[in-house]
Amino acid sequence: MMRGDSMHYDSKAHRTYHPTPYSGITYAPLWHNDQGGGHTLLRLETGASLPPHRHPGWEQIHVIEGRLQVNDHILEPGDHLMLAASEAHRVTALAASIYLALSERAGAEMLDGTTIDTEKA
Repeated sequence: MMRGDSMHYDSKAHRTYHPTPYSGITYAPLWHNDQGGGHTLLRLETGASLPPHRHPGWEQIHVIEGRLQVNDHILEPGDHLMLAASEAHRVTALAASIYLALSERAGAEMLDGTTIDTEKA
């Protein structure tokens, strides 16, 4: 994983998706910034859901494939959603989906009281 200001290329042919603690959801880290945030692809099977959570910095969600519900918003390919720092949200796949998550800082606080260190992603 490359950090810093130099160019970074991530080949789809060499991309690896990793499991999450949530059924039907895998992720592929693409790049991290100096605050531990960065760019990550998330792949969700139909019906898979990330429980309510929030991040210490802003997060952006850009849908590549499928159909997602984020709180009251229904997102389809090409749709983009900006979430403010600490804004609680839940992500549910209404169809098999891939989205790009852009995050300002590392970390996610699951509203059930657990914490995920997204910098290790």
